[in-house]
Amino acid sequence: MHSMVWLWTTGRHHTAWLQGAGSIFLVVITFIAYDTHTLAKTSLEQIKLAKKERDAVTMRNYNIAYDCFCKVQHDLISVMQTLVDGTFGSKPQAALYPENWPDVTEALSDRIPETALPAIRLGTELRVVDFAVSEFFSAYRDDKRACESIVIEHVKQGVEQCNALRQAMERSSPNS
Repeated sequence: MHSMVWLWTTGRHHTAWLQGAGSIFLVVITFIAYDTHTLAKTSLEQIKLAKKERDAVTMRNYNIAYDCFCKVQHDLISVMQTLVDGTFGSKPQAALYPENWPDVTEALSDRIPETALPAIRLGTELRVVDFAVSEFFSAYRDDKRACESIVIEHVKQGVEQCNALRQAMERSSPNS
């Protein structure tokens, strides 16, 4: 009993006990620090992987957007050629405004923020061209001439908007 009282009152402050407790404490702290280091290293690797995947998705979306933009530009030039050579209206015109244009605008502006406004303007102009072409095909024979001049004006504006978007892309990303 006497030794238990001594251990409780005096022995617990004995240097051997303190060194032992300190050693155990250091082992526990070292294990926790190593585990934290491992977690931090794993987290950093996961962040790098997520960033790489996000960059790949962004680049893929940008490439899809760029291809869509090139198709729109080609379609506008085709409409302009039919207007110039007089074959416009001989067959129905497919819609110029792509269904995925909002996604295209978002992908372009994510990659090159300066293209957001020109892409929105081009999308609006494509809708106007589609409406003007639709009006042309639903107009009576006498009104077709007036509708054709409206189509010509809007196609010219669409081509200008296309050029503005292309220039914004070239200014902002010369190596893409």
